Parts: sequence; structure tokens; C-alpha cells
Amino acid sequence: MKALVFFSLVFSSLPSFACQQEAQFISVVSSAKFINQKCSLTISHFSHYSASAVCPLWESDVLQNGIVANFEKSHCVDLAGRELSGYLIRPSGSETIFFD
Repeated sequence: MKALVFFSLVFSSLPSFACQQEAQFISVVSSAKFINQKCSLTISHFSHYSASAVCPLWESDVLQNGIVANFEKSHCVDLAGRELSGYLIRPSGSETIFFD
């Protein structure tokens, strides 16, 4: 009976375990566009990619969706062809991937 109660509590609360997906990366920016006051970056491949062990952000998701960064327009448009490294974050329930 205790096991049944335990499993029902765990499985009924799974949505509350939602996490913020994260990864660390090094890549060259394929294209950069400044749209709606945000810098939208496209990546074609990574020279280094390490997804979080706890809540991984998959490399294929980043390649498909691109990255949104908080850069000024002049800096954003100058990023194409340059190396970029840092952390990527996708908040729980969002399709947008942010550069941190």
C-alpha cells in the first residue's frame, strides 16, 4: 500500500519536475539577424557541445531552432562568421533558446 501511494505521488507530480534545459558550447555563427530588438543567430555545427547531465538541451534542437541573444544591433550583425562560446538555456515550456 505504501509503495502504491509513493508511486502515485511521484507520477502525478512529474510536471512539477520541469527543468530549464542547458548546454555549454563553442561554435561559429552561420548567420545573424537583428529582428524585433533581438539578435537571432543560426549555427551550422559546433566545435564543442556539452549538454547538462541533469536537464540536457540537445544539439539538434539548437541547430533547428537557432539562438536568441541580447546584443546591440551593431554587435549582432557583426557576429556572422565569428566564434561564439558560452551557455545556452531553454526555459521550461519555451521553444526559444537563449544565449547566456
